[in-house]
Amino acid sequence: MFQGPDGIKQYLREISDHRVLTKDEEHALFERLRSGDESARQEILCCNLRLVVRLAQQFRGKGLAMEDLIQEGNMGLMDVIKRFDHNLGFRFSTYAAFWIRQSMQVALRKQRSMIRIPVRKMRQLGQINNVIQEYQSICGRQPTTAELARRLKIDEAHVEDLMGMSRTAVSIDMPLDEEGSTLQDHLADETLKPASDQTMQSEMERRIEAALAQLSEREHSVLRLRFGLGGQKPRSLRNVSKRVGLSQEGVRRVEQRALAKLGRQQFRCQLAGLL
Repeated sequence: MFQGPDGIKQYLREISDHRVLTKDEEHALFERLRSGDESARQEILCCNLRLVVRLAQQFRGKGLAMEDLIQEGNMGLMDVIKRFDHNLGFRFSTYAAFWIRQSMQVALRKQRSMIRIPVRKMRQLGQINNVIQEYQSICGRQPTTAELARRLKIDEAHVEDLMGMSRTAVSIDMPLDEEGSTLQDHLADETLKPASDQTMQSEMERRIEAALAQLSEREHSVLRLRFGLGGQKPRSLRNVSKRVGLSQEGVRRVEQRALAKLGRQQFRCQLAGLL
């Protein structure tokens, strides 16, 4: 998309040719798209590329180059076009801006999480992932911790610690579905909530609660306290351990187990509709 040092300037010149759509024009384009006219998709995309650039400006200097931020935002824009319901009465730009920001946030968090895990442990995690992929290919399922330990010839507790480290540093930031939605995005990031759209926020909260209700009572309580659900403030491991009667290590393990469950397919499907 960007060629050479003047790539962004050229890109901005190109996208400036597309004007901002009115609400009626948006509605008409989405009507065409839903009827099978793919040219409408391209028109919607082109007319919202400047929105992506404006949003990308908010994240400059936070760990990703402007080109990467725009690319991530454009992918978020393409995804949200697939799911936007023009009959709900929202302006597309209002709805899309939230999820474009989320795409950029996911990319930034991935960038930061890659730095938090030591290289040696990342190498070991890579070995674990290779074994997991092999099991999935041959057996059609994920291996147990015991199977991983036997295959890698390391202690089972060490495997659990490594996977726990990975979840703590990464899984909150990992996409829960193909659209790139993350648990952390839904639980704790107040800065990304579009104040003009309470309906979307209510729908998010309803579906998150429905997913959390399928966890055990202890897992639900720990996540609610740790991530500040229900209007609470996020709490430390020490604070949560006192409230639920577990050691800090016990709280950490419950949290990791709950997050791992929310990464499973049935929960991904339940949360995917948010995007």
